[in-house]
Amino acid sequence: MVVGIIGAGPAGIACASILARYQKDVLLFEGRAPGGLLNNARWVENFPGLQPMSGEELVDQLKISLRHPHITLIFEKVVQIQKHRIQTTTGQIYKVDRIVLATGTQPKIMEDWPPNPRVVYEWRDVPKDIHILGILGAGDAAFDSGLSGLDRKYKVYLWNRSDRMKAIPILYRSFIQAGGVYFEEEPIQKIHPFDNGLSIQTGNRSMNVDVLLVSIGREKKPIVEMDLADPATREIGDYAHPHIRQASIAIGDGMRVGLEIILGQE
Repeated sequence: MVVGIIGAGPAGIACASILARYQKDVLLFEGRAPGGLLNNARWVENFPGLQPMSGEELVDQLKISLRHPHITLIFEKVVQIQKHRIQTTTGQIYKVDRIVLATGTQPKIMEDWPPNPRVVYEWRDVPKDIHILGILGAGDAAFDSGLSGLDRKYKVYLWNRSDRMKAIPILYRSFIQAGGVYFEEEPIQKIHPFDNGLSIQTGNRSMNVDVLLVSIGREKKPIVEMDLADPATREIGDYAHPHIRQASIAIGDGMRVGLEIILGQE
């Protein structure tokens, strides 16, 4: 039996791990880097049973299970799924017996803004050689990224489009105590590129930043072309539950579905 898992985040890794433990062959597809959104996390302290650690450290722990001989990690982006067939950007077609979707979520983008290399949507895409970081957003990810910027000694400005604070209080307090600057109910109206930076304009002020990180939420990440007529195709992790986005829940979900596939073969 060969199981194709698309996405090597916490859910995909967990599902692959339990399947491999029962001697099932796994093709684990990943378009970027194993670990998913944990690669953006400054500090993970809500994972039961583990001491707090950085997202990078937790990803290193998860990668250990990928060394299993029944797991093949394929660094290719999947563009088409059909029953028992997975095609990647290279044109390669892989034949599998079961398919599990674990592609997670993708950032919501500012549709009205023209593409700009100085506007990024994930912390891991923020260059290290900058001095001033702007962040648009008010959730956990926005403030966590702000704290990561302050760790790097950046000046960090964070704009909240409304008066609603979505982040947990400890993240907000830590950001302010560390020297972050927070603007409430101040949506960004325009951005103008200049030299190696951006001019940020709101209704109240104009400020310059080197890079703007947009962190306004995430949504289900689609496959380019997908035929899900096969009811045996399973969805796990953030892909199945895009509004939860908790690594521990994603891991449990991956383990559950992996076991259900195993039990269904017995």
